[in-house]
Amino acid sequence: MKPPITRPRTPWLALLGLLIAPIIFLLTVNWTETLNNNILELLPDSEESVEAQAARQMLSQRLSYPVIFKASAPGTTRSQLTDAFLEASAQPAFRSPFILGDNRYQSALLGVLKDNREALFASNWLNAKHDEFAASNFPQPDFISWLATDAAQQLNAFLDRPESMAYADDIPADPLLLLPTALAQLPPAPEVDDTALIAWIPLAVDPLTPQGQQAIYDALAAIETQMSARFPGYSQLASGVYDLAHASEQQTQDEVTWLNIEMVGAILLLLLVLAGRPGFLLLTIAPVLVAGLWCTASGLLVFGHIHVVALAVSSVVLGLSVDYAVHLAAKRGNGNLREAWPIVRLPLTTSCVSTCFGFLFLLLSPMAALKQVGIMVPTGLVGALLAVRYLLPWLEPIAGAYRLRTFIERPGPMLRKYIWLPVAGLAWLMAAITLLQSPPFVDDIQDFQAPITESLTRYRDLADSIHHRDVNERWYVFASSPVELIKRLHDIREKIQLTGLHLPEDNTLEWKNFASQSNDFAAALRTQLEDQGFDADAFAPFFDKLNSVAEWNSAKKLTTAFNELVAQLHGPLQALLMTDGSVWVAVFEAPPNAEIPASLKSFTQELAQQKSLNRALKHAREGIARSAQWGLLGIALCVFALFRRRGVMAMAVPVWSVTLGIATTISLGNPLGLLAVIGAILAFCLALDYGAFAATSREPPASIRISAATTFCAFLILSFCSMPAVAQLGQVVAASVFFAWLAAELLCLPQPKKLTENKA
Repeated sequence: MKPPITRPRTPWLALLGLLIAPIIFLLTVNWTETLNNNILELLPDSEESVEAQAARQMLSQRLSYPVIFKASAPGTTRSQLTDAFLEASAQPAFRSPFILGDNRYQSALLGVLKDNREALFASNWLNAKHDEFAASNFPQPDFISWLATDAAQQLNAFLDRPESMAYADDIPADPLLLLPTALAQLPPAPEVDDTALIAWIPLAVDPLTPQGQQAIYDALAAIETQMSARFPGYSQLASGVYDLAHASEQQTQDEVTWLNIEMVGAILLLLLVLAGRPGFLLLTIAPVLVAGLWCTASGLLVFGHIHVVALAVSSVVLGLSVDYAVHLAAKRGNGNLREAWPIVRLPLTTSCVSTCFGFLFLLLSPMAALKQVGIMVPTGLVGALLAVRYLLPWLEPIAGAYRLRTFIERPGPMLRKYIWLPVAGLAWLMAAITLLQSPPFVDDIQDFQAPITESLTRYRDLADSIHHRDVNERWYVFASSPVELIKRLHDIREKIQLTGLHLPEDNTLEWKNFASQSNDFAAALRTQLEDQGFDADAFAPFFDKLNSVAEWNSAKKLTTAFNELVAQLHGPLQALLMTDGSVWVAVFEAPPNAEIPASLKSFTQELAQQKSLNRALKHAREGIARSAQWGLLGIALCVFALFRRRGVMAMAVPVWSVTLGIATTISLGNPLGLLAVIGAILAFCLALDYGAFAATSREPPASIRISAATTFCAFLILSFCSMPAVAQLGQVVAASVFFAWLAAELLCLPQPKKLTENKA
């Protein structure tokens, strides 16, 4: 009869490092600032140049970030609401709002266009006339004579139309109809209800941070309070990036909390059912507690904060750390945990190292939140392993005697390998063919966001009211000056047909030729105007400007015109042209499904950031997969070195199970993205854990059964996450763990006596 278990000497150093130190550190943390739900940390690191990032940031601030606001009150006109709203909107979070349909903005913009019509529109007019002349087969080879005749005829036809009345005062200075032609090419302004106020409110705060979002909500509440006091029945509706980000972050944070509670509860319940004694729970809770403390503390020490999505993914450490205690406790038998440690030391250490290695690949991820997971989970697993080694033997007397349920230790049926091995091989072959035929990789940044149907519907309804949508076929070009911007647009026009953009074109040679013949053009135009019945002297303002036609599109004139134009562009119209003083940006529409030519990518980008983010996810997935191939090869070599001839058996488990796990996920109609690839790497490491124990044990895999049950349960719960990317990770790992357990069971099946005797 063995003597009762006595508690070993208290491991003060282990207690200090594993429990006391992280607890003291976490007690000093300001938890209101520790958990971060900034959506920027879910966006991949940009692959764009510094100049392109600056241009995109300016586009975001002026086109994506502003608040779209709509208000109405019974019996109140838009002008009444406008005056009160301009007063109420003077909030610290807001800049000067733009009111759709306000004629004051249109008048100011029209004045700038009139004053700078030659610099802004003359070069486009000349290019268009060159194209018309080349296509007209006009018998007279003199372009200047044809141009004068065409200008006089176009003017005469224009004055016969009713819309010419709006330009009666401008015609003497603009007989070429530069301004009417340019305005006619612009898209129509959205129709605005006279009883509703629609505003575009630029922001003075960052809408992607919790502090900025709260400031916006406070400002909107203040506006509603002031407006409701003045207008009975007043109602308002507002949305923007701030609202979408806040809704997504809030839903993510709530879901992460429940996922962690459900995972811990399910694991503890399973352990209690499988072991039947609370003492066994004590042994499993200790490494879970240490893993959680080390995981959280390492994230805070390295990054200063933890993103809620990182917390959700890192919660898998709870299920993984339970495995270590289970493997040790299941090997105790009639001895004690100190005697059981040498039995599990090699497979347990191999399992920990391989799993940590799998998570370290997350450091290659382009997203800050996943990089946090790459530090937190390996640190937590190392802490759990140390807790199993040094704390569990000390806690064993408290846990007392326990014995696993009978069915957990029951041997499997006696089955020869030649019966199940061909079936397993055929299943693996079919799974491999499935993967080779159609690898359904989908890289979508939206998979990392919680669904926010209500907020998204509200935003789209408001965006539709001002005809403002993020069109995928819009590109933007950036430059350091207006002249360089025009030259770059010229380079783009030579390769791609542009629409929706009417900035000056770069036609230096044609303009020089026209300027050298300006006197001939003036004389010919004067004659043609008189032939059409006009008084040529009435156009004296225009003929005076023809004397300096060479300066119409000079760098100085263009810079002045562009600066004045930018100052009068508000709301969605800012997409035409914008600058921050050092970078100039213009947006234009490209042909559907067009690709930016390689020669233009240094200064041309897609406006829809989702495409560039998806591309970054794709590159990250491919990079991690390539790196993982070499990493897993290194793990295989280590396994063969440690396990020698049993290394093939140990490696067969992860290769077989992960292939079937991925194929099963695909067969269920689930696409694979970045986290699914990372999940496959993690599943490989977990399956290697089972393979290592199965290769070194000929007994029923009781510890593998408990470990697989808890791990499968944890990742199965994760697979129900509303964020598709996180759900993909859970699905791949859960399916792979199931097949890894099945493989371990098959490898540990009892051998028939005859076969055993022959082997002996």
